[in-house]
Amino acid sequence: MAIIQGIFIIFLEVLYCTLFLEIFLEKRKKKYKYIKQFVLILLTFVIVIISIEFYGNIALKELIVIVFISSTMLLIYKSKIIKMLFLIFIYFGILQGIDYSAIIMTKYLLSPESLASLENPFYGTIFVLLCRTILFGVIMLIQKNWNKNNSLNLISDSQWLRFIYFPIMSIFALCAMLINFDKEMSEIASNTLLVIAFGLVVMNLMVFYLLRDIIAREKLIQSDKLFKERMKSQTNMYRFMSDNFELQRKRIHEYNNQIGCIEGMLLNKDVEHALDYVAKITGGLKKQGNAIDTNNVIINAIINSKYKEALEKDIVMVIKVNDLSECAIVDEDIVTILSNLLNNAIEACEKTVEKRTIWLKFVIEETMTIISVKNTVDEDVEIIDDVLITTKKNKVEHGLGVKNIKESVEKYKGSYSLQSKDRYFFFGIIIPRTT
Repeated sequence: MAIIQGIFIIFLEVLYCTLFLEIFLEKRKKKYKYIKQFVLILLTFVIVIISIEFYGNIALKELIVIVFISSTMLLIYKSKIIKMLFLIFIYFGILQGIDYSAIIMTKYLLSPESLASLENPFYGTIFVLLCRTILFGVIMLIQKNWNKNNSLNLISDSQWLRFIYFPIMSIFALCAMLINFDKEMSEIASNTLLVIAFGLVVMNLMVFYLLRDIIAREKLIQSDKLFKERMKSQTNMYRFMSDNFELQRKRIHEYNNQIGCIEGMLLNKDVEHALDYVAKITGGLKKQGNAIDTNNVIINAIINSKYKEALEKDIVMVIKVNDLSECAIVDEDIVTILSNLLNNAIEACEKTVEKRTIWLKFVIEETMTIISVKNTVDEDVEIIDDVLITTKKNKVEHGLGVKNIKESVEKYKGSYSLQSKDRYFFFGIIIPRTT
């Protein structure tokens, strides 16, 4: 039984080590499906063997373990051996620091009689599980504050507090077991408490991985939604262009007939009727065509299609543009930036009961290209460090496509700004013209 407990505790230490390394290192692409699981099991049993072989020499044992873990973890993470060694040293430093701090606190909190129970296997196991649960909590805090690429950063602070509730309550429960420990306790009772203690540790891990899997699934759903939205925008743009081509073809056919008619009038020297007919034609031309012309086919197609969509949905669209024929942004990125900005704005205005207005500015100045979209929203959106914080109370999903917009802007070394105030949402982009 003691051997199984020891193996489990070592497995926990190795597993927590992988969680710690994930904060700072990038995972390798999996060549084999279960490589991580294999490495965890391998490390666990090798460390058990090393611990037995070097039982009397703690310093040498720790050094060998650190070197072996560092070299083996290179199978999972991309890193240089020096950096890996440094991170493993930090991890073991945190681990040992928690252990020594817990021992010191125990000496202050427990009576001399209770300290004698430290040598009891039950007490020792519970004490180690308590330290490892504290280690888990510390790693989670580091994950939250340092790992910016972690999917767990997508959850709000209040949701993090709910998650941290599990390790905190587990720590309190394990402390209660230590404080109320009775050396006269029966073997059945002590084994029952051990099962509960190990169950608490496993529960924390299960909650953590369950939460991470749920967030990963939501990210995939969101990515799929972003892709569909982008395809929808491109489809609408091409449909709009196709409709324009078809309309243009019909107009050419009509113009040929009209030119023939004017030619006939002129041949008959009916100049007055010819002038009246020409006036009617030119008046009709003024009412036709695109609402916006920027001298850029792609931008024209996107803005005019979104302008038409906004009109159909009773949304006022105020547009300010200039000559964009020299726009340096490639077509794919124009579609990504402009379509997503206008899609989000239209979607937000659809959900707005009162004022429904979108202001679009797309201009090229001497040193920069400026793109900005401002729209009314049903309620303000929380923004922290240019990241939209969406909750169930937020009825406007402005996060849709924002990530793709930012990536496209960063390609051109541009900058962006998000603001939400007084029921208006603003997304501004500045891209240097030198790019």
